[in-house]
Amino acid sequence: MGKFGVLVVLTVALLATVHVVDGADPDPLQDFCVADESNKLFLNGFPCKDPATVTSEDFTFRGLRNQGNLSTSFGAPLQTAFVAQFPGINAQGIAWARLDFAPGGLNVPHWHQRATEILSCQEGQILVGFVDTKNKLWSTTLQKGDITVFPRGLLHFQLNTGKTVARAVLALNSQNPGRSDAGKSTFGSGIKEQILEKAFGLSPEIVKQLEKFFSVAHLQEAQSTSGHEVQ
Repeated sequence: MGKFGVLVVLTVALLATVHVVDGADPDPLQDFCVADESNKLFLNGFPCKDPATVTSEDFTFRGLRNQGNLSTSFGAPLQTAFVAQFPGINAQGIAWARLDFAPGGLNVPHWHQRATEILSCQEGQILVGFVDTKNKLWSTTLQKGDITVFPRGLLHFQLNTGKTVARAVLALNSQNPGRSDAGKSTFGSGIKEQILEKAFGLSPEIVKQLEKFFSVAHLQEAQSTSGHEVQ
């Protein structure tokens, strides 16, 4: 089975498995709380950096200037400005990212447990869509200047349907939105094969093929994103 066939089987099988997750980042109680990533306290978020050591650069992130590596396994590298990369957004309830697409590049079906996403098409032509809790697909094609929203916790995707490189930027209403990819979470996480066979009506051979595919895809993605994978 080719990559396209695997994705079709997986997407159809998983449409009924995604649930809405309710939640929101807490409101800030001071002007700012630049994340102190060296602090070893275990908190829901990050402790604040001493304000006396904060500089203007803490509120600026310069890591999204350049196009991502288009040779990733699905041709759609995601570069993030979440709290782990941009400590200045700690406690602000927002994050930002850049998404580049090779022709045919796909940001695979996934969901964010802790955030709603709004995406703006900057270049090219991008097919987008999400699936609601009634398993209805909502989908459209974006051109340069168009924006769309993906509700919190719902399965969604983006695909470059044009003949040139495409680019989008996106914002999420959480400093650490979380992300689960449908394929990796299901077939690349070590779930017992008997469960996968019964849940999706797949043969043992197909389950093994999907497990191999997504374990390899995960490794390739990790090696090519240079530390900018979504957590």
